[in-house]
Amino acid sequence: MSKTGRAIGSVEPIIVFEREDGYLVLPQYGAGMIEQARHIFEARYRNHPTEKWMWREWGCRMEDVDRLQKKLTEQEYRKNQQMLEVHHEMREAIRKRVADDLRQVMISSSTTPFERDFVSIYLELRDDAKRDKYRASLEHHQFYLWARENDANTKVEDRQIIQPGEFWRTAEQQR
Repeated sequence: MSKTGRAIGSVEPIIVFEREDGYLVLPQYGAGMIEQARHIFEARYRNHPTEKWMWREWGCRMEDVDRLQKKLTEQEYRKNQQMLEVHHEMREAIRKRVADDLRQVMISSSTTPFERDFVSIYLELRDDAKRDKYRASLEHHQFYLWARENDANTKVEDRQIIQPGEFWRTAEQQR
């Protein structure tokens, strides 16, 4: 046991708020100040008018943290997939409507031959890769939950400030 009363290698229980369908929210509160999390729960979640929320304390071991991280990552992935599907459906409906409107302009008797050629070439040359900026921004969204895994290959030298006289560095590394 350590001086904190918890086993060595364990962490303080992680506080999460869980909705009845399993959706998790991590409250923001100062380290060791659980009363802040309790205040947030009481003010916003406990008596929510439409949803039932529960206070959860999620394990003290690293395996528990990994399990929670996996669950939160999957939750974020599902949310982004749903957003992408909605975006795709809206985009396709608008794209079809614009194309139909342009085809109506093409067959109009008031349209010049130059305008007809321009519209037909425009409809042929629409570049999906350049127009789909919203989808790309969602796909490139950086999950803060992956920070620990992405930092695993960072060298100690990159994280530590170089101090003169450190015994584990060569003379070249100290310069």
